[in-house]
Amino acid sequence: MKIFFQSLSKHPKIKYLLMFLKHPLTLGEPEPDTRGLKRIQVDPKSYKINKLLMKRLWLVAKPYLTRKGAWKTWLIYAVLLAAAFGIPVLFAYSTVLSKNLTNAILAKDNDLFWLLLFTFGTVLLFEVLFNMAMELIDSLLELDWRKWLTRHLIDRYLSKRTYYDIALSENLDNPDQRIQEEVSPFVGMITSTPRMVLLQVLMVLSGTIILATITPGMMIFMLSYGTIISVVMFFIYVPIIKQRFHVTVAEADLRYGILHVRDNAETVAFYQGEYAENNQIDARLLIAIRKNAIANLYRIFTNSTHGGFNVVAVVAPYIILVPIFFKGGIEYGHIAQATMASMAIIGAMKALVMVIPSIAHAAPSTVRLADIIERFNQMDSVRDDETIPHIDIQKGDFVRLENVSMETPGGEQKLLKDLSLEIYDSNHLVIIGQTGVGKSSLLRSMAGLWWRGSGTITMPEASQTLFLPQNPYMILGTLREQLLYPHGGTKSISDNELEEVLERVSLPNLLEKHGGLYAARNWAKVLSLGEQQRIGFARIIISEPRFAFLDEATSAVDVKTEAILYDVLKASGATYVSVGHRESILQFHQRALTLLPECAWKLQPIDELMTSNPPFSPSS
Repeated sequence: MKIFFQSLSKHPKIKYLLMFLKHPLTLGEPEPDTRGLKRIQVDPKSYKINKLLMKRLWLVAKPYLTRKGAWKTWLIYAVLLAAAFGIPVLFAYSTVLSKNLTNAILAKDNDLFWLLLFTFGTVLLFEVLFNMAMELIDSLLELDWRKWLTRHLIDRYLSKRTYYDIALSENLDNPDQRIQEEVSPFVGMITSTPRMVLLQVLMVLSGTIILATITPGMMIFMLSYGTIISVVMFFIYVPIIKQRFHVTVAEADLRYGILHVRDNAETVAFYQGEYAENNQIDARLLIAIRKNAIANLYRIFTNSTHGGFNVVAVVAPYIILVPIFFKGGIEYGHIAQATMASMAIIGAMKALVMVIPSIAHAAPSTVRLADIIERFNQMDSVRDDETIPHIDIQKGDFVRLENVSMETPGGEQKLLKDLSLEIYDSNHLVIIGQTGVGKSSLLRSMAGLWWRGSGTITMPEASQTLFLPQNPYMILGTLREQLLYPHGGTKSISDNELEEVLERVSLPNLLEKHGGLYAARNWAKVLSLGEQQRIGFARIIISEPRFAFLDEATSAVDVKTEAILYDVLKASGATYVSVGHRESILQFHQRALTLLPECAWKLQPIDELMTSNPPFSPSS
C-alpha cells in the first residue's frame, strides 16, 4: 500500500495537486527564493490610511487645485456637490410614488394606477438622466485633471535635467510608469470621493426621515444595523490597503525585471544569459501571482460578506412592518416604501465604508506619485542648499573654467582641484588621462549635469554648443529628423544639402540603404555604433555650434575615418574639446589637458606632450 501511494504521488497531475494544497496562493508553486533579487521597497507606513497618506494626497492634488485659473475647477466641484442634494430628493419622492402605486393596485384604481405609473417612470427616467449628466461632468473634470497633472509631472521631470539626476541616483523606480499609469487612479478617486461621501450621507438622512414617518422602530433598527455593518465592513476592508500596495509593487517589480532584459538585450544575448534572466523574471512573476491571489481571495470573501448583509436588509422590513400592517397600523404601500428606504440606508452606509477600498485602490498610486513629487522637491532643495558646494555655471561668449574643483554627484569622491583654463576660438583642446580620473565627468560639469564642487564655469548659450557622447542619442523619427536634432530644426535646409552632409561624414550610401531621408526606423538598432557616431558629426555640420564637446566620439570608427571626421569638424569652424584614449586624435588639437590621480592636472601644448617623458600612451 505504501509503495502504491508513493508511486501515485509521483504522477504529474497528482504531484501538482499536492503542490497546490501545500502552496494554494501560488497556484501550486512554492514561494520563490528572492535572496539577492533587487526589488522595489515600500515604507510599511504607507500601508495605512493615516496622516502621512492624507499629507501625500494634498501634495499631489495641490498643484492642480491652486494653479492659475483653478476657480473654474472649484466652481465645477461646487456644482457637483450641490447636485448631490437633488438625488435624495428624487429618491424620497420616488418612494412616495411607490407607496401610492402599490396602494392603487390593491384598490384596483385603474386611472390612478396609470397616472402614478407614468409619474413614477418619469421620475426614474429623470433620475437616470440627472445621474448621467453628473457623471459626464465628473468624467470631464477627471480627464482635465489627468491631462494637467501628467503635463505638470512631465514638465518637472524634464526641467533642470531632473530625469538625468533620477537615472544617475537610481533611487526612484519606474518614473515613466508612475507618470503614465498612476495619475488616472489617483484623479479618479480624488474627484469622485467627496461627492460620493456627501451623497451617501444625504441618502442615509433621507431614508431615516422616511422610516421615521412610517414607524420609529424600523428607523432605529435600520440605523443600528447599518452602523454594525459599517463597523464590521471597515475592519474587513482595512487589510485591502496593504494588499493593494503588495500587488502594485509586485507588478512594478515584474515590469522592472522584463524591462531590464530589454534595456540590456545585446549584452544578455552575448552572454547567452537567457536562463538566468528567465529565473529572475519567473521569481518576480510568482511573487506577483501570489500577491494577486491573496487579493482575489480576500475580494471574494468581502463580496460574499457584502451580499450576506443585504439579505437582512431585504427581509427586515417584512418582519417588522407586516405585523403592523396586519393590525391596521400602516398601509400596505408603506411596506414597499420602507423596503426602498431601508435598502437605501444600508446601501448608503456600506457605500460610505466603501470609501476605504476606494482609497486603498488609489493609495499606491498616491504614494508613488507623492514619491516622485517629493523627489522633485528634494532635488530642488539640494540645488538651492547653500551648505552644499556648487560649481557656479554662468553664461558668456566663451568657455572658461576658474578654480574649478569637482566632485561626484553625491560628494563621495573628489575628482579635480583648482582647474583654470580658457578655450578660445580655434584653439582645440584634448583631455586625456587614466581611466577613472574624471575626463568624461569634466564634460558633464561643463554641460551642467554635475554641479557639485566649487569654482566658476562660463559657457555659451545651449544653441551655441553641442555635446557628442560616445553612444549618440538616436531619436524616434525619420532620418531627416535624426540629422536635424537637436538645434538644426530651426534652420531651413534642403534634402540635397543633407545628402551632401552625409557624404562629408563618410555615409554616402546611407539613404539608399535605408529608404531615404523620410524613412522612420529604430535607428539605434538599425545603425551601427560607428554610423551613429558619424551621424553625430553630421549634426555638428548642420547645427553649426561655436563649440563642440566630444566624449570619445570616434571610438567606433577606424583611424582613417576618424581623420576625415576631424577634418570635417575643423572645416565647420567649431572649436572643439575632445576626450579620448587614442594617440591618433592628438594631432587635431593644439593643447592637451592631462588629468592625473589625486585631483592633479597638467595643461600643455601638444608638441610639448609628444616630446615629454614618459610619452603619451594610448592605453593611459
